[in-house]
Amino acid sequence: MPSTTLLTNRVNYSKDINLVRDLWIRDLLAFIGLDVVLLDSMPKDHIIELFKKNKIELIFFSGAQSLVVKYNSDIVGEWGSPKIELFEENGVLYNKITIEYWSVIDKQLDIEE
Repeated sequence: MPSTTLLTNRVNYSKDINLVRDLWIRDLLAFIGLDVVLLDSMPKDHIIELFKKNKIELIFFSGAQSLVVKYNSDIVGEWGSPKIELFEENGVLYNKITIEYWSVIDKQLDIEE
């Protein structure tokens, strides 16, 4: 399974994880044909209605910080739980965060594990 690695400071690192996850979701939604530029200007309740209309489900597991994306009841993407390690570089401590993910984009592009 492909993965991404982030090197973040130890404070508010969850914002960095959320940013990368949100970009991954945006790319996936664009890939399946949703107008993601339109989402930027829509209120949250309209986005929820658009997702329902287009049969898109985002299932977030808050305890694990993981996510499953479904389209027409088929799983089209999975965002795994972040694995966090303490990392030191030049005497400064950072979080090294690795997140495994999978989506139909990877399958289409034939990305191997």
